[in-house]
Amino acid sequence: MSSPRLLISGDYWHADFRDLVARLSVPATLTPLDQIANLDTQRFSLIVVAQTRPNQFDQATIDSIVTNNSITPVVMLLGSWCEGERRSDTPITGVKRVFWHQWQGKFDEFSDQMRQQGISLWHSPAIENDADRVKAAQNTIGLESEPVIGISALNQPTFEALGEAITSIGGKPKWVERTSRINLSASATMICIDADSADETLQRRVQWVRDQVSHVPLVVLMNFPRRQEIEQLRQSGVTTVISKPFELGALQRAIETTIGADEKTADPFLRGPSFSKNRLSKKTVE
Repeated sequence: MSSPRLLISGDYWHADFRDLVARLSVPATLTPLDQIANLDTQRFSLIVVAQTRPNQFDQATIDSIVTNNSITPVVMLLGSWCEGERRSDTPITGVKRVFWHQWQGKFDEFSDQMRQQGISLWHSPAIENDADRVKAAQNTIGLESEPVIGISALNQPTFEALGEAITSIGGKPKWVERTSRINLSASATMICIDADSADETLQRRVQWVRDQVSHVPLVVLMNFPRRQEIEQLRQSGVTTVISKPFELGALQRAIETTIGADEKTADPFLRGPSFSKNRLSKKTVE
């Protein structure tokens, strides 16, 4: 099957999304929301509506897009300001929801499913519950090479929880703080650092791990990372940032991509060129 073709609307020019748009390696058409009805949407594999803030779009507007595109999945791509939407506002229903920092892994999964099966999980009803997502995660193929994954955790319950997740997808976890530097350096393929936020404590932990094992890619797991925080972590030597809570499939894909990436060119968005006006101009704007 040929590469998926995207229709992207909403606030795709916002800072939370522009790098994602610039990194796309598949055909994409950028168009205002009120112009979607004028396009032949049947030629697109996916419709993405970039939402910057809560209550930005009417439910009726999104419902109309979904109704007129019953075969093509519609995904809301959410910016940083939408993180508390479920608590303070009523989010748009009837569509899949993906935060900007989850996009790359989710889209890669979508592309793989479309290429292999011609249909994806984003084609499933948008009323799936947590049990449905867990069942889908259990179908994960698993890591091929059984890599040793170091886990930097502040307590044993956290290590055990992350270790169980890594074991379930075929990895071998080691607790960084309880493994000798020599053993870790000789065996670890990458290291995951668990954190709540990008504070000074995390910066010190990143530096400590980097001092122990300088050549191993670092992955940080944290709650709702901001764009500026990801950039700061990248400058500190972190390769990838994964948002918590995460699904097993997303963790597996991040591990595979991080391990396979050239350490000199990898970045927290799982590699890709930086945004520029020239790159954006190659997209179709209608």
